[in-house]
Amino acid sequence: MENERDPNLTAYRLPGEPGPGDPLPRELDTAARWERRARLVRPDAEPAGQLAMDGGWVPVFGVRATVPIESDADLDATSAYPRASRVPGVYDYWLPSDNPEDGDG
Repeated sequence: MENERDPNLTAYRLPGEPGPGDPLPRELDTAARWERRARLVRPDAEPAGQLAMDGGWVPVFGVRATVPIESDADLDATSAYPRASRVPGVYDYWLPSDNPEDGDG
């Protein structure tokens, strides 16, 4: 947690708690709170603001910067497709054959 507020990020506070900034919108949350909501923040995600918590400032991320935990999503990928979709034999991706007799084209 950082004690200094970043002036380049919007300041939020938890709804129902006193403090600086606007109440935290539902589509934003901290990495730890997203995990409790069964979502993980991508490693390359940029914070959308900061939340005043426990006497300091914690970065908050938008829902688009997260993926569902249960999806087995690849956090390093540019999309959130399941890792299993790239395992040979599960979903094989190939170009259709030019030969119509193969049944692929």
